[in-house]
Amino acid sequence: MKLNTVTRTLFEVNLQPVWSAFFDGKELTIKGKKTMALVTYLAFEKHSNNHRDVIAALLWPDTSQANARASLRQALSQLRRQLGDAADTVLETNGSSIGFADCVLRTDADTVFDTIRDGVFEKSHQDWAANLREMLRPLDGVSNDFDDWLHGLLGKLELQLVEVLERQFAAPNIAIEQRLRMAETVLSLDEYNEKAVQAQMACHAAMNDNATALRVYRDFFDKLDAELGGEPSPETQQLVAKIKLSGTSGPPDTIQRIERPARPAEKRKLTMVAVLPFERLGPTNISRFQVLALLEQITCHLAAFKSPGVISSNSTRHYIDNPPRISDIEHDLGAHYVVTGSITAAGPKVQLSVQMVGVDDERILWATTLALDPEALLLESVSLAEQISLAIEPSLNIAELERSEVLPLEELEPHHYVLRAKNLMFSLGRSDFSEAKRILDVVQTKHPHFGPGHTVLAEWYAINLWQGWSANADAERHHLEQHSRRAVALTPQNGRALAMWGHNKITLDRDYDSSFNLFERAVRLSPNDSETLIWTVPTLAYGGEPELALDHAERAFSLSPADPFLFRNEHFLSVAHYVNENYEEAARYGLSCFRRAPNYSSNTRATIASLVSLDRVDDARFLVEHHNSIAPEFSVETFKGNHGYRHARDRADYAQKLISAGLPN
Repeated sequence: MKLNTVTRTLFEVNLQPVWSAFFDGKELTIKGKKTMALVTYLAFEKHSNNHRDVIAALLWPDTSQANARASLRQALSQLRRQLGDAADTVLETNGSSIGFADCVLRTDADTVFDTIRDGVFEKSHQDWAANLREMLRPLDGVSNDFDDWLHGLLGKLELQLVEVLERQFAAPNIAIEQRLRMAETVLSLDEYNEKAVQAQMACHAAMNDNATALRVYRDFFDKLDAELGGEPSPETQQLVAKIKLSGTSGPPDTIQRIERPARPAEKRKLTMVAVLPFERLGPTNISRFQVLALLEQITCHLAAFKSPGVISSNSTRHYIDNPPRISDIEHDLGAHYVVTGSITAAGPKVQLSVQMVGVDDERILWATTLALDPEALLLESVSLAEQISLAIEPSLNIAELERSEVLPLEELEPHHYVLRAKNLMFSLGRSDFSEAKRILDVVQTKHPHFGPGHTVLAEWYAINLWQGWSANADAERHHLEQHSRRAVALTPQNGRALAMWGHNKITLDRDYDSSFNLFERAVRLSPNDSETLIWTVPTLAYGGEPELALDHAERAFSLSPADPFLFRNEHFLSVAHYVNENYEEAARYGLSCFRRAPNYSSNTRATIASLVSLDRVDDARFLVEHHNSIAPEFSVETFKGNHGYRHARDRADYAQKLISAGLPN
């Protein structure tokens, strides 16, 4: 699609029909896939600080940093030659970063989205959307990390396109034919998008074609029932009733009238956390600036989590040296939880006391004390804030799970559903596990763009496969891949989603190298997140990096010592010890996990192998009997082919230990 030049738009990047770049209306000759990749990256990361070393490592990962930087300079030189005298105007470069000037850059994605916002959606735009997932295929294979970035970019474009189209097909001034085309396009990208189904139904009814409107509903109902075990929302069912009642007297209410109504504020109050400035108690030389810096950092780190919401520090900074009563917090700020603390002089150090409190009952949900050098509050405020926010998160999730149990269903937020589902999943009871799936399916139907929902659903499929509960393994592997990719696409900077994707790639295609690359990115994004670290452990251990696996597992334990899913972390730490041939520790953690979660069959097998390695076959007998009772159809021969070990000899050795203990071959 050739772009129309707008004011001050000089540099244009088109993804369709073929990749191309233009400067002042003249097509540039960009040679080499990696130079094309560089231009594409800069075009779509135009609001980011594009560090040279990051780009060099992204495009030339298999060489030294010096060589990668040299290759980057060559690619930039080619681009500069094409731009001629205008290069310094179009490119913004310095010793550490590069990028395009915002005022001179535009992509065909910008043009498509702006045109749709203006109320125009023609066949060419629909074709552009239909090819969205294929448009960057010529850039595949630059590097594993760049491929992952491309996948994340497509996810963001897809999400943005859906959001723009949803707003437009609800607008009353858009022609019905265009609304139908928009809704059809949305459903091609998200087949469970209920707003698009509602739009199609209302459009057909507005054209006095009630039969087609009702057929759209029946098809959607059958799809939800067959694939998700659910049914359309009450709003959609109310629309059906309106269409049926309208008969020959005319169409039902317009699309504008059938949009889901916004709930009154008092009935739809989002869960919120407030961080207060820490009190300075007693004689201290800690400045207001240091207190405010810590406030800003903790608030920002908590805001990085998908939910609950975090109240801006702009609304809490005025409490410095004037702390409110806990009972006033909800009235003043609308918060359900408050993070508060104090700074006290203690000899040459200062003592930092931090606690998280529930506003309703003023119950302390989490607390800690830290002794620091005074200058650390300023110099280490970023890492300190990250440490505090990551420690708070598990306790906050537990509190939210408890609170959600008494909330009416209509007041539940997406993360409430996900918390409930995870809690049920990790009981590892078959009925609870099935109920978790039902809840997660509800999340996908109601909130298809909620990334953590896809992450946990991928986790559900992975556990179901590893537990041996799957009735159709091939179909579930497809769903596992689908939701893993969707989670990464929706939250490409989320270390947890990337780590889970890396973990799942072993289940899907035993691609260890890709998994390791994903883990490296995940840990780089979330180096102190226990959930990110723990998901890397089994694959690193079985794939040939046992020492790194052990390091990640031990760090995860130290970051979340009271994790609500401690048994899973114990199992993964047991695996790391086993591969490092620390069989005593492997057995100790495995047995502890067994006491917490006896139905976790993966751990039971790993613990049996650890005990056999210690010549404690008799001690493993009760585990074998228990395993046979919870997995009566298990066979070592079948299991051996699917085990996580990278090398066949290791899988065979592991399998032999299970057979010698008494598991059926």
